[in-house]
Amino acid sequence: MPRHCATCSRTDSEARFYGDFCEYCTREKIMRQLPEEIEMRICKRCQRIWTGTRFAAPTKKAVEDALHLRLKGFSINVLQFDGETVSVELGEELKEGKITIEKEFKVKQDKVVCGDCYKRASGYWEACIQLRGGEARVAKAAERIEKYVAHSGAFVTKSEDAPNGIDVYVSDKKTVNEMLLYFHMKATTTFTLYGVKQGRRVYRNTYSIRL
Repeated sequence: MPRHCATCSRTDSEARFYGDFCEYCTREKIMRQLPEEIEMRICKRCQRIWTGTRFAAPTKKAVEDALHLRLKGFSINVLQFDGETVSVELGEELKEGKITIEKEFKVKQDKVVCGDCYKRASGYWEACIQLRGGEARVAKAAERIEKYVAHSGAFVTKSEDAPNGIDVYVSDKKTVNEMLLYFHMKATTTFTLYGVKQGRRVYRNTYSIRL
């Protein structure tokens, strides 16, 4: 005796069943429960998106993480994202197995300024690298430092000419410490009290490097 879908009367020889409903009616039911628009928090300066833990470039993985904040209970595979719309394949585990659907959402952009962009705009820095020596060596070292810092995810706040060299101001002193090890650079380090945050003293580091 064939089973018939409770909605469209398809038989189990025509379609897979999920409970009393065929796969087509089950997909339609899921589609009706989904919104037409998805909100994403996006930095209006750098266009990175909020993934739930950090702002990140809109890679496939980052967009999927952002969508998981809004679409609970689904596996998500992003097919296309252009900032205005996002096309996805959604998977839901039901008692009878997994069912997938494809849907396009409009993206509602919640425009904010991320922490990094705020720091850039405010001239924030934690470390000053004082490069001293011959002009060519200093220029080459400054270029290598700026490339390393950019690749690390930190940023150079500013570079200033100084007597016999250049002062490079960097947003993150941890990045500078890692860079010194990477390039095997020797530096004389001094510490200046900058303020107090959550009861802890905050210091700025100055690294003097002779080339």
